[in-house]
Amino acid sequence: MQARTVALISYQPIILEGLIRTIGAEEQLSVVFSGICSPDSHAMAMQLKPDLFLLDCGNSDRGIALISRIRTSEPAAKIACFAGQHDVEHAVRVLDAGAHGYISSTCTAEEIVSAIKPVLDGGTFISPRMAAKVIAAMRSLEKARAEAVQRRLSYREEQIAGRLMLGLTNREIALDLGITEKTVKHYMTALFQKFQARNRLELALALPKSADVSRSTSLN
Repeated sequence: MQARTVALISYQPIILEGLIRTIGAEEQLSVVFSGICSPDSHAMAMQLKPDLFLLDCGNSDRGIALISRIRTSEPAAKIACFAGQHDVEHAVRVLDAGAHGYISSTCTAEEIVSAIKPVLDGGTFISPRMAAKVIAAMRSLEKARAEAVQRRLSYREEQIAGRLMLGLTNREIALDLGITEKTVKHYMTALFQKFQARNRLELALALPKSADVSRSTSLN
C-alpha cells in the first residue's frame, strides 16, 4: 500500500520536530513537507498537494487564516489542526474554517497518528475530551445560520419593511409602490411570521438593519 503524504506546518520548531519524528515513524505515512509557518512554506506545501495538511494552529486565529487559504486553493484538501488548548470556541472556528480534525497537543504520539487516520479516510476527528461540547456548539452555529438565511429579506420585503419603519399604513405602502393593498397584506403576513412578531411595533423592532429606511425609495 502506498504511503499517504503529509505536509507539516508549525509556528514552533520544537513542535515541528516532534511531529516529524511521530509521522515519519509510520510506514503508511510519508512527510513530504515540513516547515515553519510563513507565506513561502504555505505556497510550497500547497504545490505538493499532500493527502493531509497537519497544522499547528497554536492558540490564535493565525492557523485559521491558513486553513482558509488552503481551502480556497485546494477545496478538496484534508486538514487537521494540532492545537495547544482545550478551547471549544477555538475548535469551532477551526472546524468552521474548513479543517476536518482538531487534535489537542496534550495527546501522545500514538494518539496523533490515530487521530489523523480518520481524517485521511474522509472523516472528522475531535479530541474526545471536548468532542461533545464542540459538536453541540457547531450545531448551534448551523442553526443560527439557517435562521439568519430564513429571515433574509427579499427586495420587495425590504421595500415594504422600509416603509413600515417610516410609519406608513398598508394603504400608503401600496400607493407608494404601485401595488395592491392585498399584496402588501400578503407580504406583511409573511414578515410577521418570519420574525414571530405580534404587531407592527414588534415587527419594526425585529427587522434587520438592512431594511433601512434609506432603501425606501419610490419606484414610481
